[in-house]
Amino acid sequence: MGAKLKISALMIAVLCLSVISVQSQSFAELMSQGELLEKNMKETQALFKYKQALKMNPESFKANYKVSWLSSRVGFRVTDMSKKREYFETSKSTADKALALNKNSADAYFVKALAAGRMAQISGAKQRVAMLKDIKFNSEKCVTLDPKHAGGYHLLGRLNYRVSNLSAAEKTAANLILGGVPKGMSNENAVKFFEKSCSIRPDYILYWKDLALAYVKVKNKPKAIAALKKALSLPVKTEDDPGYKLSCKSMLNKLQ
Repeated sequence: MGAKLKISALMIAVLCLSVISVQSQSFAELMSQGELLEKNMKETQALFKYKQALKMNPESFKANYKVSWLSSRVGFRVTDMSKKREYFETSKSTADKALALNKNSADAYFVKALAAGRMAQISGAKQRVAMLKDIKFNSEKCVTLDPKHAGGYHLLGRLNYRVSNLSAAEKTAANLILGGVPKGMSNENAVKFFEKSCSIRPDYILYWKDLALAYVKVKNKPKAIAALKKALSLPVKTEDDPGYKLSCKSMLNKLQ
């Protein structure tokens, strides 16, 4: 009996130490660990750390922003639609919270626009079109607050590109529920915004890839080829970059 009691006491002690160890991780430590994982292109693990930090401090702007940002990115890669929706809904709710915490933050408007764009990807034609104005408003607010926000200009480029190439069903939905799509959208404007994002952050492969797509739409083959070559020359910095490079290589082979 004495031996059993000793073993039980030892197990309880180990369990208590484990709980204390988890609880001893501070908010700052969790955020720091998340940032390191993110830097090392381990975004799913980074998101887990940021979510832990957010539970400790739900009023943290940075934690809400990071969870929103990475939920959009990680969810984009998930193939299971129910899980994808969960990620995108988390991205939306934490973007809303970040904006509520700081209405003067360009980053908050950026993740809000990004979250709306992600939700649009898993919605029907009417819902997608209804979200266009939200994406436009929040993206424009982002670059107004921070004229050097590359991500904000990229979203505006994506919006112009997307609206300029809507399907017939989406155009019909836009006319029915919105009285038309947001005004002033064009492939030429998409080029302008993508060029701006590339000039601010020339090391980001996605920006050059999307710029090349827009150049193709405006029939500027030489610049499309140059943008693709630039993308292929850049080092990988995110989990998505290898896939983007494969797309760029395929596009380049078709254009040359």
